Amino acid sequence: MHGIDGTAELKQVCSAIAATCACFSVRVASRAVTRVYDAVLVPSGLRATQFAVLVGVYRGFGMTLTALGRELGMDRTSLSRNLRPLIHRGFVAKVRATDRRRRAFRTTKRGERLLRRTIPYWHKAQQHVVATVGPDKWTTLNGDLRSLAQAIRVPGGVRPPLTHALRH
Repeated sequence: MHGIDGTAELKQVCSAIAATCACFSVRVASRAVTRVYDAVLVPSGLRATQFAVLVGVYRGFGMTLTALGRELGMDRTSLSRNLRPLIHRGFVAKVRATDRRRRAFRTTKRGERLLRRTIPYWHKAQQHVVATVGPDKWTTLNGDLRSLAQAIRVPGGVRPPLTHALRH
């Protein structure tokens, strides 16, 4: 590995990164899609990330934080940050897991009512995104994104260690 010499080379490399980097492209698309869902979900009082967590909790009744994070592709910190307001507002409750040392979660009746009220907003956002991309292209893109997530998923949800050079 070598360093970048000079401003012109740095600009060229950064332009190539912006045009070809998988992480860059996926994050830009993710932010754009999230803005659509956030805007449409406003009347529900939920952000898109909170809605996804609430759906995940409902589907995985009694699922532990680790299992829920794995299911949603979220690290424990992000998941906890999104669960906190859902618990505080009474939409999600902590329950004892089969292993009493672990926390598990379930959707409350209030949370189920919120889901029922929010799904029509979600449907509107979903229709907008699918119509924008095109139904056939969306089907392919959705499958490709899920395959990508599965293929590069880190076993056990543990992040790989940073190299020594990146820590400093």
